[in-house]
Amino acid sequence: MTESTAIKHYDVVVVGGGIAGIAIAELLARQTTFRVKVLEQTEKLGQGASGKLEGWFHTGGLYSGVEDPQTFMNCVNALEDLINLYSSHFSPHCNFRLKERAPGVFVPGVVPYENGWFEEQPVLYLLPGEGSPDVSRSKLRSESVLWKLQRQRVLSRLESVYGGKHNWLVAGRCAAPDPDWIEKTQETTGILLEPNNTLDGFCRRHDQCHGAEPSSYDVVRSNDVPMDPARIMRDLVASAMAHRADFETSVSLDTFGMDKRTGRVASLRYRNRCGDYFHVRARLFIFAVGSGFDHLASLLAVKPSVKVIKSYMVVAYPALTSLSFARMSPKVSFHFNHLYVTGRGAGGQIEYSMLGDSGFGAQGATTSEFIGGTDALIDSAKDYFGMDVIQSRHLFAYECLKTEFIGKSEEERRYS
Repeated sequence: MTESTAIKHYDVVVVGGGIAGIAIAELLARQTTFRVKVLEQTEKLGQGASGKLEGWFHTGGLYSGVEDPQTFMNCVNALEDLINLYSSHFSPHCNFRLKERAPGVFVPGVVPYENGWFEEQPVLYLLPGEGSPDVSRSKLRSESVLWKLQRQRVLSRLESVYGGKHNWLVAGRCAAPDPDWIEKTQETTGILLEPNNTLDGFCRRHDQCHGAEPSSYDVVRSNDVPMDPARIMRDLVASAMAHRADFETSVSLDTFGMDKRTGRVASLRYRNRCGDYFHVRARLFIFAVGSGFDHLASLLAVKPSVKVIKSYMVVAYPALTSLSFARMSPKVSFHFNHLYVTGRGAGGQIEYSMLGDSGFGAQGATTSEFIGGTDALIDSAKDYFGMDVIQSRHLFAYECLKTEFIGKSEEERRYS
C-alpha cells in the first residue's frame, strides 16, 4: 500500500513567511472569515527579511528624486494603508499617526511610545551643492543639469506630500495625495530643510577627504524612521493566530496543481519538517517571497516581471552617531547611508550603526563582489567619521537582495 497524503482545504494559502506574507495573512484573517494558511520554507518566520536586519521604514524619501514616481508613490500609499489598517487596531504599538502640522492640516508622523513599532528619529537626507566633489568634478555638464532636476524633484515631492500642503485627514480617514497633484506641485518653501551642525562636520570631512573645499549641503527632514521589525512581526503573528490563521515553517514545496479552466494555482503538495506530505487546496494562493521566487517560478512555469537589486550593509558597534542620514548624489559611487539603530542585547539596550549604499535613484546595483562592495562601504564611512573611529568599532558585513515585482496596471503598480 502506498503512503497516504493528507488533503486540507483553505480559503487562502500564503507562500512566504516574511514580513510581507505575515502582514497579508494577518489582515485577511482579521478582516474576513477566510481560513488562512502560511507556508514558510525556512525554520523561522521572517528569517530572510532584510528589513529585520536593517529596520529602515521607507516613506518615499529615498526614491523621491527618481523620474518615474512608481516606487515613491508605493511608499506614500503604504503609509496611508499603515495608518488606516493598523494604527488603531495595534494602538499604541503602531505609533505612526496623523499629527496636526497646522490648524486643521494633518500629516503622518510618529507618536513617541517606548514599545512602539517606530522611533521618532527621522532620516535626514543630504543634498550636495554645486561645490561638492560629486557635482563639481563631473566631466559632463548634463550630469550637473540632471542633478539639479533631481534635487528639485526631491524637494517638491517631499514638501507637497509631507510639508503641510496636503491635508491627509479626509472624512475621518488617512488619504494620501493624488500622484498627478504631487507632480504638478513644483513650488517649494524650504519648510522641510533642517540644518544640522553635526552633519555639517561630517560633510566637511567628506569633502576634504576628496580634496575639495568644504561645500554647502541642504539637509532635508524626511518621514523615514527606524522601525522594530521583530516586534512588528511578533504582534502581527499573534493577531493572525488569534483570528485562526495557521502558520507552518520548515516546509519543502513539491508540486503545484493548476486549474485548467482559469490557469491559476488550485493546489500544492508540500513536505513538512517530519517528512510527511500534505496536499493543500485553496481558492487563492498568494506568493509573498523575495529571493526564492526564481525556484517557485520554475515550478509554476511562469515568467513574472521581477527586478532584483543587490546591495551590501555593514554593522558597526557601538554606533558611530545617533543621527540617521542618507546622501543623495548624481554619482553611484557617492551613495551612502547611515541608520542609527537601538535594540536589546543580553546586557540591556544596545546601539549600533547600519551602513549602506543608499541606492538613491533606485538604479540597478553594480555586480561588484562581496568584498569589493563592503570595502567600498567602509571607505565611504571613513570619509564621514574618520578611519580611527571606524577601526575602533566591531564591523560585520551582510549581502542583501531587494526583489520588486513590476506591475502593469495602475492597481498593480500601487502595490508592486
